[in-house]
Amino acid sequence: MIGKDLKNVLDDKKISEALVNNSIGSLALQGDLILLHDPSDIRKQYSNKLEGLGKVRSLKNQVINGYGTFNTVVVDIFGKQLRLLDTEVYSNGTSDYVTQKELKQQEQGCSETATDDECIRYKAVETLVSNNNYTNLSLITRKQLKELSQRLKSKQEVGQLTHVLDRGFDDESLFDFIDEELNDKFVIRLKISRLSEEKEIDHEGKERRIKLIKQASQPIY
Repeated sequence: MIGKDLKNVLDDKKISEALVNNSIGSLALQGDLILLHDPSDIRKQYSNKLEGLGKVRSLKNQVINGYGTFNTVVVDIFGKQLRLLDTEVYSNGTSDYVTQKELKQQEQGCSETATDDECIRYKAVETLVSNNNYTNLSLITRKQLKELSQRLKSKQEVGQLTHVLDRGFDDESLFDFIDEELNDKFVIRLKISRLSEEKEIDHEGKERRIKLIKQASQPIY
């Protein structure tokens, strides 16, 4: 999350509320809707002292300063309209942003070889997690999908919702969240490095699941 000073300049909550109200009022909102979700970077390559400044990728795939956003575009099949529905600005440079790697470290404990700074961060993350007072892209994604799903389906004319996300969201827990908690459909591109359901026997005689990239070349749906 981003602090109050930056919110005075760029308040994504007010922007999102205006977007949702405008879109719901303008879309036909009849039948099925497709929600396209995707993160996008606000690149601040030449900035060094902005509040909560995080790290993003440049167009040349270099790590530079900036902020992240998570955005949703809705496609109204009945009215054949496309509109920006929601956006949230966040920063991985704030103290309450906890990465998936840091969450896994909490399960393993602080390493004996960790530096003093790493131990301090470990304890800080431990407190954030225990108080459920942290954020990351995974939580932002689930929150936005849930809020939009509930709000759109409160309209009787709306039919099935389908969430579309890129391979960065190839996560079976997210699949279950959309399917079981939201009761919506989804289309998410799989990482080619993920494991398939097919198995093989390795050189040690152990059974292992085959990576998609190693499967015989055939269409993957």
